[in-house]
Amino acid sequence: MPSPESFGEWIGRKLLFSDVIESDKRVPCIIFTVPAKILLLFGAEQGGNKFGLMAPCIEFWIALVMRKVGNCVASMMTPYLIGFGVIMPICALLPYYSMKYFCIRSKIIKFLAARAPQILFFRCSEAMFGFLPQYVDDSLENLLIYTALPVEVKFDSKGAKKSNFHMVKDNIIGLVKYMFILGIYSSLLQAYDYQPYQKNEGPALHDIKLGTGFSRGQLINNTLIAILFQILLTTFGFGLSLIASLAGVQLVPFMHNPIFESSSPSDFWGKRWNLFVHGILKRGVYKPVRSKYSRRVALVATFIASGLSHEWLLSVVFQPEGNNGVCHPVCYYPGYGRNTLFFGWNALLIGLEYVIGGAAIFQLIRAHLPLTVVSLLVVSTALPTVHWFTNDYVRSDLFHDTLIGFPSIIRLIRDAMMMHYRHNVALGLFLTIGVARCLRLSPPHNQRRASTRDVHRKDGPAPRLHAVSSPDGERMVVPPLNATRDDSSTSLYQTIPSNRPWTFGILTSGFPPQQLLVPVVKFVTFHVWKLMMNELVTHDDEGRFVRESYQAGDDPMPLEISSIDKDVPTYKLYLGNPCPWCHRVMAAVTLLGIEDDIPITALIDDAEKASKGGWILPNPSPRDIGLGIADELIRGDLAGVYNYCHRDTLNEGERYGGRCTAPLLVNVKTGKIVTNESNEIMILLNDYARRKRDRYEEGPDSGLDLRPVGMEMELDRATKRWFDLLWNGSYRCGFATSQIAYDEAAKDVLKGLTEMNSHLASNPYLVGDSLTEVDIKNFAWVTRHDYAYTVIFKSPGGRIAQYPHIASYVKRMVAEHPALLDTTDMADACGSYYRQLFMLNFGQIVPYIPSIREWVAGL
Repeated sequence: MPSPESFGEWIGRKLLFSDVIESDKRVPCIIFTVPAKILLLFGAEQGGNKFGLMAPCIEFWIALVMRKVGNCVASMMTPYLIGFGVIMPICALLPYYSMKYFCIRSKIIKFLAARAPQILFFRCSEAMFGFLPQYVDDSLENLLIYTALPVEVKFDSKGAKKSNFHMVKDNIIGLVKYMFILGIYSSLLQAYDYQPYQKNEGPALHDIKLGTGFSRGQLINNTLIAILFQILLTTFGFGLSLIASLAGVQLVPFMHNPIFESSSPSDFWGKRWNLFVHGILKRGVYKPVRSKYSRRVALVATFIASGLSHEWLLSVVFQPEGNNGVCHPVCYYPGYGRNTLFFGWNALLIGLEYVIGGAAIFQLIRAHLPLTVVSLLVVSTALPTVHWFTNDYVRSDLFHDTLIGFPSIIRLIRDAMMMHYRHNVALGLFLTIGVARCLRLSPPHNQRRASTRDVHRKDGPAPRLHAVSSPDGERMVVPPLNATRDDSSTSLYQTIPSNRPWTFGILTSGFPPQQLLVPVVKFVTFHVWKLMMNELVTHDDEGRFVRESYQAGDDPMPLEISSIDKDVPTYKLYLGNPCPWCHRVMAAVTLLGIEDDIPITALIDDAEKASKGGWILPNPSPRDIGLGIADELIRGDLAGVYNYCHRDTLNEGERYGGRCTAPLLVNVKTGKIVTNESNEIMILLNDYARRKRDRYEEGPDSGLDLRPVGMEMELDRATKRWFDLLWNGSYRCGFATSQIAYDEAAKDVLKGLTEMNSHLASNPYLVGDSLTEVDIKNFAWVTRHDYAYTVIFKSPGGRIAQYPHIASYVKRMVAEHPALLDTTDMADACGSYYRQLFMLNFGQIVPYIPSIREWVAGL
């Protein structure tokens, strides 16, 4: 190796070619001869007539350029070499080695630890290109504060802005409030693994399906998780702001409620969502690129840089902890590329905003719709792709690691009671703090209104008398109009009780303004209600209730009489009293006298205990246990019966995918469903009773045939007619989610009532001269009309008593077939609508409902 004294000389000779350009050592590449006569013309006859063409020396130009470059490096390129060559690589590589060295396993600790070098990476770009925030480079102290902290401190001409006591208090209140909100909200989502709806898209980049993002379930998942991210970032923002305010400095705000207060995509990303990251990306990427290229190029570069930085963050968070590739508790492999696509999509949206954002339609939307509605519309443009960004955080255990530090609500189990005790104590503490703050800010109503009512206290001064003139001019003394308020026997008003329920007092406080509060509450309430209704039943795009077919079982065959024994039955019926479709089957079984042949399991309507649907099974009878019926058919809920009956077609651990409806007829010997369609069940039962009567000549009502031979088509037409107008028309009224849908259904119900009353004026029954299956189906509807359908379903037409011929028809039915009364429990049947359809009766108030006999007597 050359000595230090000759090292520079060696670089000069070998790299800068100084020994080449000091003397010309070139060799001619072409030799040619010039005639002597020509040389004489130029006076160059001496020296010979041979000449050589010398090529330019390449080393000369290389040395010249390198010396120029060296001068530029000395004056300009040194910051870039240090930044790109030293600082940025260290920021990118250091987290990988430090996480392994310190054996960090928690995903959230990895996430937060990687944020510091990520921030320093972009701050290095800010410094290199000269886009540091204002006042940062005014002093070395400002520069050290700015670069040393993984947050953005506010500066002014005097240095870092100082915090005060009020800022500390506001940060404490904000942190406690959002920790409480985060705990409650995350507890609700945690019960569904943060995905209430099943996702049909895999985690890898090639698993992306554009159609999946527009599905209802995925949109709801994305909305809920986006709100969770906003709450989480806001909570951390208050925490960091509290630390900074205690240290005596102010921070740039993290969030400005982007999901509910954004007016455009650029407003969402530029002024509301994670303003700290937005600032460093704007100064570290956008401005340097914008100084050389167009705004659109800078926009795309910024969002791509954001996507790549988040991809890097994923690689740090989900890298194995050990050198052997072991993870704790399990390895999760993120789908790289999704983050970049997500931010690319949002760059496209902002680009479109630049092009068409000024259109008149968008100006009208911003001018006339509430800001919350506008913001939700803005968010909806990115909503189909949110899972590209959140997918890895949701599928991994990152949220579990994060929420350990926050209050949460969990279901306690016996073995883990003590382990979860501390969590509930923490939740109770934050509940107490939150309520105490609200109580402090909103005094009780009786205190707020005391000043206006003290003059009317019984122990106060007597009301003064007023002198007035009578019509004839005489003066008379009369008490004031409100003097009678002191007399409790005549007062129309009541004294405000001291133990009245606590309220926020929003309407009386004046904040927020009523003009804003009412439309927002109405909007949110309506859409929550509509979402719940759509979950409960199916609707078309105009809000009309659509009754789907959830038929299970193969084509039903006639019930086998020979295999039926009163001690060992072959079939079993599952019926729930509140359901009119079950009621009609129950009435048919009772009137046909076959209740001993086909046992009935009386289902209990309890959606809170059922794993799916709303029906649970009662405790099994000794007879069911003694007959050796499969345990799944007599215990648990109706969903378990469906799962058992489909066991041959379901994989291990898989559940039946359809709705678990009643009535349900099951062959308990084969464990298969015969049918769950009420019309088919009634036809099978009537056919069975007829064949049994013909064979054994027995039966309590041997002359009753609910489906006489030769009348099948007429009965089916009548069933279709009254189903469309009344039996399903009432449900169409109750489940309508638009005024148009309700008006159409209400019109049909009124038409049906009028037609039925007119028909029964000259006919004893709906079809023929005797009771048929159509009358039994109508009986199940008519007994629910007055106290369920007209109230909770808003079914029009008034009470049945207003239709004299229908009322006489009901009385005739129960008089000729009194067993119908024993099949009807109106209080339970009608009351179930008020208790279980809570989206139609939020208060859960059940009105007075008479017994069936009281109701019939009042017709």
